[in-house]
Amino acid sequence: MKNGNFNTYLHGRLKNKPKKVELYLKYAFKDYAKDGELKFLLSAIRDVVKVYGICETARKSGLTRQGLSKALKPDNEPKISTLKSILNAINYNLTFNFYKIKKV
Repeated sequence: MKNGNFNTYLHGRLKNKPKKVELYLKYAFKDYAKDGELKFLLSAIRDVVKVYGICETARKSGLTRQGLSKALKPDNEPKISTLKSILNAINYNLTFNFYKIKKV
């Protein structure tokens, strides 16, 4: 499947389906917690932002369209406050759970 076809397929699977969006983001955050690969997390958030609309998400997050695009570039390391603003704009809340890591 070519990249353009996959993006179209993914957009269709997520559009107007908040439960699927929630699962998609949930697994993206779980993977990030496991492997620390920020670029894949940003890619998942970017996918969802495209479903919600880039201009609308930028407006709701208080970012410019260019600022939103820059924040979600794979090679970027956005501030937590920026990610929180973006996630709030697409109706999700970023929270943290702290726990002690067991040494092996």
